[in-house]
Amino acid sequence: MAASEQHATLYSVAEYLAFEDRAHERHEYHAGYVYAMAGSTAAHSAISAWMIAALVRQLAGGPCRVHTSDMLIEQGLLDFSYADAAVCCDPRDRDPLATSIRHPRLVVEVLSTRTATYDQTTKLALWQAIESMEYIVYLDARRVAPLQIWTRHAGEWNRVVHRWDGGPILLAELNVALDPAEIFAASGLGDD
Repeated sequence: MAASEQHATLYSVAEYLAFEDRAHERHEYHAGYVYAMAGSTAAHSAISAWMIAALVRQLAGGPCRVHTSDMLIEQGLLDFSYADAAVCCDPRDRDPLATSIRHPRLVVEVLSTRTATYDQTTKLALWQAIESMEYIVYLDARRVAPLQIWTRHAGEWNRVVHRWDGGPILLAELNVALDPAEIFAASGLGDD
């Protein structure tokens, strides 16, 4: 999902969090402005569900928690966003009643026509600025396409593109393997 419609009023962080707590739909917050979130497609939903299931299955019993697109992520003092999935292993984010997390190690963004540019530019820079972040995974919900993974190593970000039929991909720091072929099979893309 991507931020789409901007509310003209400037909000403080406290006003935004109170507004978001009462809202029926989700909104992102960037430097005082509140943006309504766009909807998604069946493929987008299926890809997100598969990713969450794969992450939960592989991380169960360990110190990490998998979050759905309902968990708000603090990207900085004036930036709050949602990812399609997130993994957080930091004990400071273990409060079961928390409405946001601050220390994700991985986020998943499922790209759509409305979100691709925003997710891979503005939002990417915000994700990369989070000190705890190690992986940013992009999957395309418009077509069967290469999976993109941004990985932080020794403080530097590197982008690797994986063919959808190239076999499982290991995210070594989390001990998680992702299989792009399974992801896209679950999406229904390419079922022509």
